[in-house]
Parts: sequence; C-alpha cells; structure tokens
Amino acid sequence: MQQELPLRGKKFVFIGGGSESVPGILEARLMGADVMVLDANAQCDGARMADHFVKCPIEMPAETDAIVSREFGGFIPDVVTSVGTDFPETVALLTARFETIGVPVDSAVISSSKIRQKSFLQGIKVPTAFGAVVQSLHDGFQRFEEFGRRAIVKPVDSRGSRGVFLPSNRGQFEACFEAAQLVSPSGTVIVEEFMKGPQLSSESLVVDGICHTLGLSLRNYRTTRQFLPAVLEDGGDLTPTTFEDYHYAVDELLQPVVTALGVNQGSIKGDLVITKSGLKIVEFALRPSGGYFCSHQIPAATSVNFLAELFLNLAGRPESVPQLKVASHKHVSQRFILPTSGVQPASLKTPTWAEPNSSVIAFDLATRPKTVAGPLNHSSRRGSVITRPDGEVTSVCLAERFILEASS
Repeated sequence: MQQELPLRGKKFVFIGGGSESVPGILEARLMGADVMVLDANAQCDGARMADHFVKCPIEMPAETDAIVSREFGGFIPDVVTSVGTDFPETVALLTARFETIGVPVDSAVISSSKIRQKSFLQGIKVPTAFGAVVQSLHDGFQRFEEFGRRAIVKPVDSRGSRGVFLPSNRGQFEACFEAAQLVSPSGTVIVEEFMKGPQLSSESLVVDGICHTLGLSLRNYRTTRQFLPAVLEDGGDLTPTTFEDYHYAVDELLQPVVTALGVNQGSIKGDLVITKSGLKIVEFALRPSGGYFCSHQIPAATSVNFLAELFLNLAGRPESVPQLKVASHKHVSQRFILPTSGVQPASLKTPTWAEPNSSVIAFDLATRPKTVAGPLNHSSRRGSVITRPDGEVTSVCLAERFILEASS
C-alpha cells in the first residue's frame, strides 16, 4: 500500500538554492510538495533539484517581491521558507504577500540587524552582550579601551563569521575595524564586550508559540586560535550531557524572544555563551540554520527530523502530531577543513574508509582550490564532515581523522 505523502498538493517557495539549501528542498519534495526555488544564481544546486525556478536578487526584498508579483502567475505558495540562507526580510515579505504562516515582517527586520537585535533584547530584559555602533575608528577605539581591550569587533549587518574579530591591541583593532567596515553593506561596525565562556549553537522549533530546543552544539574553537584576531569556529559537538544540562535553560532564554516577536510557528537559532553569571544570547536568527545543523546533525543526534516537523508546521500541520520528544541523545560531531592563506592545494580526497562507514553521516569536499583573500571566515572552508561514534572510537576522533586524511 502506497504511503500518503503529508505535503502532497502543497506548494513551497524556498528563498535560496545554494548547497546548504538542498537538504531542505529535497525533504519538501520527498514529503510531496511542489517546490519553487528563488535565487540570483540560475546555476545553483537548488535550481536543478526544484520543480520550478525563478531568478531573483534574493538579498533585495523589495526587488524580489516585485519579480514575484510578475513571474509567479498561478503558482500561489502555501509555504515560504528558507534553509541555510540568511534573508529573513525577503522570506517575511513574501510570507505577508501570500498570507502564509511565518515570521512577521517587523520581526524579520529586527532579526536582520545585530544592533536592532541588541536593542530589542535589552528592551525585553534578555541577557546579552553590552555594545554599540561606533561612528569612527576613534570612537571605536575608545569603546575598545572601555572593555579593557577585550572586545568583539563586527559588522552590524553581515552574515556568518564575515568580519568578526577579537583584537588584542591597538594595531589589531585598527586593522579589524577597517576589515569589518569593508564587509558591512552599510559600512557600520559594532564594538561589544567579549563574553567569556563555552559557546553553544542552538536550534529550536516554535510550535503554537512555544519554543522547543532540539539541537545544542558545543562550539569548537580549540583548533582555530591560530586564526586570531579572526573569530572562526571549527565545527562543534552535540552530546547527551550538553543537551540534558542546557536545553530547558535555552528554552527559557529564547521563549520571551519568540513571544515578543510574535512568532507562533517556525524556528529560531541562537548563538549563546555560558558565562559565570548564566546563559546569554550573542545573536539569534528566525530561520533554519546552515552548516547542515538542522538537516543532518539534529536528526542524527535526536532521531527527530527537524525539517520535516518545521515544514508540517508551516503548512498548517495536516493530519500530523508534532514529534518533539527527544527519547535518547547520541554523540554527533562536525569538523571543517580550514585553509590558512593563499591558494590551497587542489587535491582533497575522500578517505577510503569513509563512504561505506555508517559512522560518517555526511561530508562535503570542495572540488576546486579556493583563493583566500583577506581575513578568514566561514566561507573560507574547503570541506566538512559530520560523524557519530564507531564502537570505542569517539565522533570527535573520527571527524578529526577524516579532516586530516582528506586534506593530506
């Protein structure tokens, strides 16, 4: 007997079709949805995977909305979403246009700016780092001095780790300020306190206005100190201990954020720090994460299909009960191949033991060498791997072995 597909007859629009969007696009199609992808690159991976494609400058919400009004014709979506891309205003604008379930436009605007986020969090008394926009190098250095020359310098409106620095002296500060300004679309820089402590990446579903944290990864910076003052993580580890110790605390921290922003159904990801005075938010995003966190790592660690649950929720959850209970939690690790400078060697090879090994959940290796210009950031990575334990061999050991052999 053929299984009924839960999203049969539903039309989905994905904002962005890059490689990290593909798992979401494929999941929606496997669930029966008719999928359209919007992206500026007509050759993107998602364009080949989707049922329909429209070329749009998705980083420009108003322009994308205008193109959609002309090009969509009879394609009226039931869901507008994204996976692994950071264009919340575009998603929210199309959500409003088609009156689908999602994040309000005003809330998306807040989430898209680091300084608006900071003001918002302080306004609702959710603990976050102190900091402010600085108008000049001189003003920035004064703020840097006030923080005891231990402060984060970053653009107000960039994505990922682009332009995020932790300088330790005046010379570094000046270089970092200029670099952060260059990668900011608005040329605007924040200087904020450095919050010391272990850092967490979190991912939560929002169901009927309630936050349910399903993914917690302890970020790994142990191998990236050589890249300072550029702040660059080398993956992270989802462990039963981290989840058990912190998932309720993360729910409590993010719940007032979700409530104040009027998010009833959707998801929220957090960049968090475990400080001596408690858990604090660095930043949040009202979208599913990139880096294969929600698509691969959370399902492998918790047996909960995060994207399937999200898509059902956004589609009005037809004939389905939310699967939000984590009965058991497994160890899962991710590590990256991080270049140093210049043109990297062309040859990255898959270790012979990796492909048939069920402990290697997924990997991604660049097929061409990258030229690294300017400060390193997450886009400088040449590859990644996600692993689970293999008998007595830990997921961390397997991930680090894969990275070493793939890049040697």
